[in-house]
Order: sequence, then C-alpha cells, then structure tokens
Amino acid sequence: MAAASLGGAYAKLDLSSTSNVVVYWGQNSFKGNGELAQQPLGYYCNDENIDVIVLAFLMTINGLGGAPEIDFSNANDNCTTFDGTNLLKCPQIGADINTCQKKGKTILLSIGGATYSEGGFQSESAAKAGADLLWKTFGPPTTQGPFLNATAHNGKSRYHNGRFNRLNRVNSTDIHAARANSTAVRRPFGDATIDGFDFDFEAPVKNMAPFANRLRELSDADKSKQYFLTAAPQCPYPDAADKDILNGPVSIDAVFVQFYNNWCGVNSFSAGQQKQSSFNFEQWDNWAKTVSQNKKAKVLLGVPANTSAASTGYIPASELEPVIAYSKSFESFGGVMMWDVSQAYGNKGFLDGVKGALRNSTAHLLRHGFRLPSFYPVIGR
Repeated sequence: MAAASLGGAYAKLDLSSTSNVVVYWGQNSFKGNGELAQQPLGYYCNDENIDVIVLAFLMTINGLGGAPEIDFSNANDNCTTFDGTNLLKCPQIGADINTCQKKGKTILLSIGGATYSEGGFQSESAAKAGADLLWKTFGPPTTQGPFLNATAHNGKSRYHNGRFNRLNRVNSTDIHAARANSTAVRRPFGDATIDGFDFDFEAPVKNMAPFANRLRELSDADKSKQYFLTAAPQCPYPDAADKDILNGPVSIDAVFVQFYNNWCGVNSFSAGQQKQSSFNFEQWDNWAKTVSQNKKAKVLLGVPANTSAASTGYIPASELEPVIAYSKSFESFGGVMMWDVSQAYGNKGFLDGVKGALRNSTAHLLRHGFRLPSFYPVIGR
C-alpha cells in the first residue's frame, strides 16, 4: 500500500492506472550535444506524457564525512558540495522538484545503480540508521539543525565539466565543529521533499529488508503526502539483487522490471501467443499477487528508450504495442518504465508512441483466450 492517504499532495504515480509512464533522469546516457544532451529536471516536467521521474542515482549511503553521495552527470555542473563530504548541494534540482510536483509529477530518488559498491549494511541497526539518514537528507525538512555550507575549501564546486573530483579523506580535526554536529542537516535539495525511494541494485546487498522497512515506517508516519517505495529488478525471476526486498518482507508499491539485457526481454515476445516461452510478465504478475507483501503491487514494463540504451531489448514503439496489449491483460500491469529520458528524447516519437499505445491498447483483454490481431508482427523470434 502507499504510505499515506490517496489524497496526498501532488503525487502522480497512480496505482489504479494502467497508463503510467516512468522515466529515469540523471545519467545522460544518450550523451548527446546541445538539445540532445540531458536537460535540467524541470525541462521534462513540461511533458504531459511523463508521470514519474526517477532521479538516478544515489550511489553511496554512507560516504565521506558520513554523508550520502549522489551523481547526476552533466547536471552536477550546477551543484556545489558540502564541506568535508562528497555530497552535492543542488538548489536548482531542489527548485525543479518543487515545480515538477506542482505540475503533478511524482519525483523518486533511486538508490544503487551500476556504480553502487557498498554491498549494503553490516547489521540491521546500521541499515535502520542508513534509512534514518536518507529520510533526514531527502524527506520532509526538519528543524533538527542548520543547513551546512556547500562549497569546497577553495570556494569552488568539487564538480567540474560533469566530472566528479573525489576528495582525499580528511582528519576529523580538519572539519569545523559546526560541520561535525550530529544534529546538522545536509539537504542537497533544500526544502524540497521527494515522493519516495526506488531500489536499483545490480548485485546482492546485505540487510536491505530492514533498511527498506525503516523507510516504509518513516513514510507511513508522515501523513502530509503520499510516499512510494519501488524497485527496478531485472526480468529473470527471482531477481538476484533485490530478492531480499521483494520476496515477502517489504511492502513495495510498484516494480519497474527491466525487460531488457536478458533472455526474458520485450524482444523475446511472441505475438499472438497466450503463453510466452521467454517473455515473463506473467511470472512477475504472479509475484505481485502471491509473493509480494503488498498484493496490490503494480508491475511496470521496463524498456530501453533507444537503441543505445541497452545491449539488447530495444524495439520501436510501434512493435511495443502488442507487448503492452498482452501485458495489460494482467491485473498487476501499471504502465511503462523507460531508461532513460535522455534516450527517449534522442529517439523522436518514442515517448509519444508508447503513451499512445498505453492509451489505445485494449483495456479489457483477459489472459484466458488472449489473442492478438494477426497483423501484429512477431518480435524477436
């Protein structure tokens, strides 16, 4: 279940809808130039085709100076860092989050990514403390302490031209006492509050269930708005990296299953077949209804938004339509996730095509007796 009442402010991820479109932002994976480079977060919030934007990534929970670390590729150029840490302070992103939420977008923060290397936590207590830290850093603002200065010792940002210049570890005596105060609040996005957290681990991690459950507990305690917990497993089931979170102990609102870079991707879909031999959305639907703690969890079809977005699995929006129609016949279907928004904007018409397919695909298809029109092509076979 979602963490607060369905009347919560701004949140656009609609758990009753089959037409949600989720995009990841922050890694500039298309690596284009000019208009094709990743644009500021607020730019994409003007797009009516997008419902949810996931900020990618928070790649370290306990970094230098006991602070988390985030990375948003070329958007880092507009950020500074908190002294004694590698934690970015990004007032423009904070302002964009507030603006996007007022425009009805849900903004999540994804934890993990390919560069995450902490391996989780050594104990349950450490995991809960990590959740408390992230809630204080990205959740609702508190009055526990001052916002800390966010410049390097030389007054310049530690990020330059999109590259992260890591600091050497400093002796605790090098940090001003005010900065070492345990009650101090380092908030990268200022007073902006994200709408929840996404788990995107690419390798097994320790003690993630108590970590996620603590985030759920903190979310449930705040009745001011609706919060979400989501995960982005790979399509082979069970997902090796996220199984400790997904297989029972944690109430997850939605999973953005990566149906690419694997044998079970959307490119393995067989048109016109009720039973799929490789494409395994049905297996994830079964997870949602029988294994997940939240039996109303939604499953979103995760796809690459361009040919360069994944090693395998990309298919054009026109060929995704029968895949969406088939997937939509399952009760848990909640929409489409795309990696990532820079790839989608570099692939003219893809985002419009997917949103159109979601709107046009037959909503009342039943799994039993499912048939696709014969004019749909066989994909990946």
